[in-house]
Amino acid sequence: VEFQDYNCGYCRRAHPVVASLKETMPDLQLVLMETPVLGDDSAFTAKAALALKALKGVDAYREFSNAMMSVQGKANAATTIRTLAAFGHDPEEIAAAVQEGAGAEDLEKAKRLAAALSATGTPYFVGPGGIIRGAAPADRLQAITTAPETGEPVSN
Repeated sequence: VEFQDYNCGYCRRAHPVVASLKETMPDLQLVLMETPVLGDDSAFTAKAALALKALKGVDAYREFSNAMMSVQGKANAATTIRTLAAFGHDPEEIAAAVQEGAGAEDLEKAKRLAAALSATGTPYFVGPGGIIRGAAPADRLQAITTAPETGEPVSN
């Protein structure tokens, strides 16, 4: 599980490391938890991402999330709308879905889980082998994907 904020520099730095790890461990189940801790712009982007996921599915969400982690400058309304449109999504449809509460339950669930784990910052990684607060190299991230009692990777 990765708690992320699109405006977190450490999250952006960790993003390619996580992507590489996922590539080398294709059976690894990665759950992204939108955790907009850095203000209104982060909250706007997280809500749009989750509304997109509710409307268009996980693949569209992951594509958007990946793009927002590498967007130049701040993730905000302008970059969110531009990125949605670049992938062929109607920003007005996504905005309407946000207003109707699409994705709000996922955002609240992430908030509750972060609070239960005392995850007050991002990135924050949780796996069967432990917790990592902040960005980490691939070997440390890979280490938490393995359950300590079995030594076996955890997969789908």
